[in-house]
Amino acid sequence: MRTSVIDISPLYYVLLAFLIVHTTAHQTTNRETLEFVIHGKGKGPRKGCNYKDHQNIPITLQCPQPGNSLALPPLPDLEQEVLQFADQRLAVVYPVIQKFKSIIASDPLGITKTWVGSDICSYKGFFCESPPDNKTAIAVASIDFNGFQLGAPALDGFLDQLPDIALFHANSNKFAWYYLA
Repeated sequence: MRTSVIDISPLYYVLLAFLIVHTTAHQTTNRETLEFVIHGKGKGPRKGCNYKDHQNIPITLQCPQPGNSLALPPLPDLEQEVLQFADQRLAVVYPVIQKFKSIIASDPLGITKTWVGSDICSYKGFFCESPPDNKTAIAVASIDFNGFQLGAPALDGFLDQLPDIALFHANSNKFAWYYLA
């Protein structure tokens, strides 16, 4: 078996060039340019605004003004919301509901906009109650999508994953049904 080694250093320099162009494009109106040359086979980039090497492929970049530092775009907020559920049974069905929400192709009334956060019992169309086997617990007991005009390719992976569901009402919707024999 023959293995090949891919030299990723040109890709690194292209990405670096893009970053420099992107961060300086909005900060300066001067049209001085920096030629950033991509070198292969272990050669490093040459520095300077006026460097030209006709044997390599140049990428023309804006040259920042002396004294101006490059401002990088702000980092995205990486904190994820920690969801706290009123009951473990709600935590179990949350990903099932969110997965179903992601496959809904039609929601003309904006119903799924309410399907956000850990308070599943306040989602439009979802109703919670204590299950018969545990009066201190809370679970999704019924779903009433009557008249919501939702459209989805399947209910497979949704209804069958809701362990405490007792009632499902879905008139005036467009769900595809698959009969598995």
